[in-house]
Amino acid sequence: MDAHRPDGNPAAGARGGNARQAAQADAARDGARVRRDRNTDADTDNPRPQQRRRNALALGTDPQQDVFGAANASLRQRRSARLASQAGAPVALVASVREGALGSIYFDNHRIRTTHFAGPGRSTEPTTPTLRFNIDQSRATDEFLNTQGRRFMEALVELEDVPENAQFETFLTHRMLDARDRWMAQQLQDRSANNDIPDWAAPVTGPENLPEATDPNLPPGQVLFEVMPRGGDTPPEHHISRGMATQITLSQAEIDALHGALEETRGQHDVNRRNERFFDYLGSHAPRLAEIVRRPSQV
Repeated sequence: MDAHRPDGNPAAGARGGNARQAAQADAARDGARVRRDRNTDADTDNPRPQQRRRNALALGTDPQQDVFGAANASLRQRRSARLASQAGAPVALVASVREGALGSIYFDNHRIRTTHFAGPGRSTEPTTPTLRFNIDQSRATDEFLNTQGRRFMEALVELEDVPENAQFETFLTHRMLDARDRWMAQQLQDRSANNDIPDWAAPVTGPENLPEATDPNLPPGQVLFEVMPRGGDTPPEHHISRGMATQITLSQAEIDALHGALEETRGQHDVNRRNERFFDYLGSHAPRLAEIVRRPSQV
């Protein structure tokens, strides 16, 4: 009988060897688990104090400061936001609205204009910061006339192309609005730098605190006014919308539908046809938006 196999059975010896190897592997795993549990909080996956101290010393930071906890919280928050974005979580955006109809929607780096007399379109936001305000046109016009009216009329007298009779009122209105808008842009740029916003303007820094786009009681006479500073003594550029800035929450599917609707207008030069294609695409892919976008016949 083999001294190494008391039972004289080779198969039994092999089974015994396999069992010992399995037991050793289990012991190694248990040891690793114990070492890990000693260094981490099993409920949070955060290092325990003694391990945190070793980590801090290795990084050259103060072991008494929980820099790891703050970093971990920040990482978890950013990861959650990224996952929510990837999952298509709804997004709150700024949108201009006039008389209940949606005009433009503002994203981080571009703007999408919906149905419009110039047709739907996309424009890239300027690289320089843009100042946005909801302004009360009536109050702004009153202040412009009270402070700049005499200068405006004196400049008008010097013009040689002033029409007469019925066309004079239209000419005067356009000239005055142009002068008023340039004055507003300069006022808003200069006074914003001094934190002295005119009482006829309300800053728009994001969708927060703006009324809902579908609110039936939006204040009349309010419009979105944008100021694009150019630096130095160069007058700022500006853009005035037909509607006021509001808040709208869109799903990822609705955002995709807006971009898809723009693609439908590509290559079409007729403005009416572009508006129709844009509106029809929204009707099929984002019916909620189609309900609040101005119909092609109404632009």
